[in-house]
Amino acid sequence: SSWDPLRSSVPIHATLFVWLPIVGKSKLGELFDIFSQRIGPLLARWRPHDPSAKAIIMPWKRVAPTAKFKSFLAKTIVPVIKEYLVKRLVVGDPTDPCPELDQVLDWVGVLSDESLGHVF
Repeated sequence: SSWDPLRSSVPIHATLFVWLPIVGKSKLGELFDIFSQRIGPLLARWRPHDPSAKAIIMPWKRVAPTAKFKSFLAKTIVPVIKEYLVKRLVVGDPTDPCPELDQVLDWVGVLSDESLGHVF
């Protein structure tokens, strides 16, 4: 309960997930609510070019209850990505690099296909 995502130099999953073989997935999954309450408000300021959000969220995919994980992403990540694309994506020559699209596609495997569909 004392974890502060802004002050901690160690991601919370690095501390907690060492217990996974002992306590099991469901017990650690119960901590996802605390994680999402702490990290969720910070994601309002996050931007897709910053890989830190994916790095801290991705490990929770394997222990968090699926519905809660999807809901968390739908409330925090998907709206930010969608807004980012609306403001920044310029469709031009298909041979030109498109870093904005690459940054969104980096979330494949974290976001469900349905969530990615809402982005576009």
